[in-house]
Amino acid sequence: MVELPWSLKLVIMAISENRRYQKENPEKQTKEISFVPSSFIPEKTGKVFSVNERYKKKESYLDPFSFIIVVSGGEKTERSYFKIISNKARFPLLKIEFNTDPTRLNPKGLLEFALERKKYYQSSSESSKPDDIYMISDVDHYLTELIGIKEKCQSNNISLIISNCCFEIWLYYAYYSEIPNMDVPLKVDKISRTFRQWMPSNVNPVKAIFHIEKNIENAKKHYREDENGFPILFTTNMFVLAENILSYIKENLQILNHENNMRIDSIRKR
Repeated sequence: MVELPWSLKLVIMAISENRRYQKENPEKQTKEISFVPSSFIPEKTGKVFSVNERYKKKESYLDPFSFIIVVSGGEKTERSYFKIISNKARFPLLKIEFNTDPTRLNPKGLLEFALERKKYYQSSSESSKPDDIYMISDVDHYLTELIGIKEKCQSNNISLIISNCCFEIWLYYAYYSEIPNMDVPLKVDKISRTFRQWMPSNVNPVKAIFHIEKNIENAKKHYREDENGFPILFTTNMFVLAENILSYIKENLQILNHENNMRIDSIRKR
């Protein structure tokens, strides 16, 4: 059996202590996350967006536990991205409820679904209540609908996470730091499909989570908005959700990554 480095042993000991906390902990501190307006206009140029301009996470102590609800318009790729960190045994400080409904994949349907989940927990006797609700959607051909629901999302404290053109652009930035060098189709409704076909084969939706810090850095670097406050083509505000969960998964993710690397090395040496 491989002996773990002492630094990792300390991390494991710290996490074991954190597991003793419960969501009902009276010392839990409140966190405040501002909503970042989303954009859906597929343009290549736009004003530079300062992340700290409208998205500011106030300094506070880390909550001992976080419960978030994700309502997604993507059934496969998005679920794959959250797969590893949805393991409660491995990541006890974070609970993710991932929701998708094949009959309601358009923005209006997603918002309806998100409001249902919110109402359920508001009227539920369950002790565990969600801290944040996120709605994930692609731009694709939903521009008009997305514009129409943005204000309602804000008024109901539902964070709208938009990727232009599709969620895969977030995955791309987990592996690459430069804007995709792809020929953009003239027809907007063909951009998402073309990007998915163009995307490098090494972009893995399941393993992308291991690059979350670099992912956040790259996505922030290229994030731009047009004059309406919408993300331009090849940008996404998925980093808002990623930054929220990072503190709850970082140490455990490092340990899991170390174990995976040790396993791979062991197999190679056979």
